[in-house]
Amino acid sequence: MSPEIRAKRESAWEFMMVLRKISRKRKADEGGLDFGVIMTVGWIWFWIEGWGFAKRVRSNRAGKFIIREKPLVVTLWQQRCTKGRGRINRSMADEMTKQMENLKFSEEELADVGEEKLGLSKHMEGSEKWMVGKLVSPKMVDTGLLIRVFFAVWKDTPLEEAMTLGPNLFLFKFKQVEFKESVLNRCPLSFNGELLALKVFDGILSPHKYNFGPLPMWVRVYKVQLGMMTQQMGEIIGDRMGSHIAVDMREGEGRMGEFLRVRTEIDNLSHLRRCVTLGRLPDGNPRICMVKYERLPKFCYYCGVIGHGWELCTTKPEGFEGPFQFGECLRVDMGKPSTQRKR
Repeated sequence: MSPEIRAKRESAWEFMMVLRKISRKRKADEGGLDFGVIMTVGWIWFWIEGWGFAKRVRSNRAGKFIIREKPLVVTLWQQRCTKGRGRINRSMADEMTKQMENLKFSEEELADVGEEKLGLSKHMEGSEKWMVGKLVSPKMVDTGLLIRVFFAVWKDTPLEEAMTLGPNLFLFKFKQVEFKESVLNRCPLSFNGELLALKVFDGILSPHKYNFGPLPMWVRVYKVQLGMMTQQMGEIIGDRMGSHIAVDMREGEGRMGEFLRVRTEIDNLSHLRRCVTLGRLPDGNPRICMVKYERLPKFCYYCGVIGHGWELCTTKPEGFEGPFQFGECLRVDMGKPSTQRKR
């Protein structure tokens, strides 16, 4: 806990103790302060200036935190207002889409003035350094906070500019192409546990037409036969799970022994794959090799889809509380060193 937050909480607690002493005294007259009023005011002050003073937001780098310098009640109110605007924006977009389906346009209205008149190009000037991001979450995010966080997280690959394109949709402009490529190679990224999906900027697409389904991830496949820990087998497994990108053939830290490490592009709109089957065991049963995902964002324990928790799952039967078919066993604990780490 930082000294600023500790001092704030201690100050609020002292104020509460003073109010408590006052409330214990008998009323001097009928106009004295009421016990309930005093304690209510005290608890409200303690919550706003004490426990609600700051909230830690974990970034993608271990040990780095951003301190929110607003009372929690103020932050929650701003998030509620933002959430409301997001619902309005989405409903307006849906309404416009439905209206257009029922309209018949004239030839003059349908005449294309884009590429011929405006010289529209897929790659606008400087757009090779841009990318579009979407926070995959049913909740609306504090856009200002997210932008500030990633300005800090990407300090070694500096951002030139960042802006919002819509609800949970962002445009990031980097100073160099190499910086953009470096960030893309770190995917998946997350904000408060929620997936931040990134795509290369495409000038001919409108914001809602970007496909954020494909998600590159490093996966670890366990209990693979030593004879199958090869580049070719890694590519086959990667293609079975999605579309393979790379196979990590380095030795040490559990690689090429405890597990086979493969980078593949999965579909985050489908449930997470929990295993792959590689041949059969001596007893004739299938050899099931469990899969774990590195830097796995929030996902649903019921349906296994990234982007929401089981509490908000729309496919979960009402009243269902377990057992779940998905869980934390799919997540690699990046903070725990492997037992095979070389010393």
